[in-house]
Amino acid sequence: MSAATRQIKVAPSLLAADLARPGEEVEHVYEAGADMLHIDVMDAHFAPNLSFGPAVVAALDKVCEIPISTHLMVDNPGQFIEPFAEAGSDDILFHVEIGSDQVKLARDIRNLGVRPGIALEMNTPAEAAAPLVGEVGILLVMTVKCRYAGQTFHPQPAAKIPTLRQMFGEEVDIAVDGGVDAANAEMLAAAGANVFVAGKAVFWADDPAGAIRELRSAGEAGLARKSSGLR
Repeated sequence: MSAATRQIKVAPSLLAADLARPGEEVEHVYEAGADMLHIDVMDAHFAPNLSFGPAVVAALDKVCEIPISTHLMVDNPGQFIEPFAEAGSDDILFHVEIGSDQVKLARDIRNLGVRPGIALEMNTPAEAAAPLVGEVGILLVMTVKCRYAGQTFHPQPAAKIPTLRQMFGEEVDIAVDGGVDAANAEMLAAAGANVFVAGKAVFWADDPAGAIRELRSAGEAGLARKSSGLR
């Protein structure tokens, strides 16, 4: 597989949805063309916020017709992987900054029938992910701090994306989370990313379907630029 055949995917982030009616919101973005649903799980320790638990994933799994990607921003991901796998998560991602045995965590997730993934905070270098080469199917690059929806995109963390793509190859998805929109998606795709985690860009848009189309179009333009050798 090459950059030319890489698939652009849009993953709206539930954290930015209207949480008075999450099921309707998920159905809406699915109908609008979303490829995945991104769910941030925070424990008020690793990230200074509390968010969703397995019961939310289990409820949404009944109405969600696209894969659910669960991002664990928690100090002890090992205690959460089985509950979220049983709830219906299709991906479970944990942070490389934790001190646990990350290879074992990735294999435990895979043994539950779920795709394992890793996330890197803004200032974490790509090399921190090296022990997970061959162990995960998705990477997540944070371009904001782990906390709340609606933050402003920081371009500096995107500099690690080409290194991650070279390290992990074309078989993995590389996602970017934090202020992603049509204005930066082309640059991110040209760097090697193919999954856009978009909160406010989709859920806060007047036309979510149009926003998803713009994200996808910008990403495809970035891929074409990369394939043609243009910078």
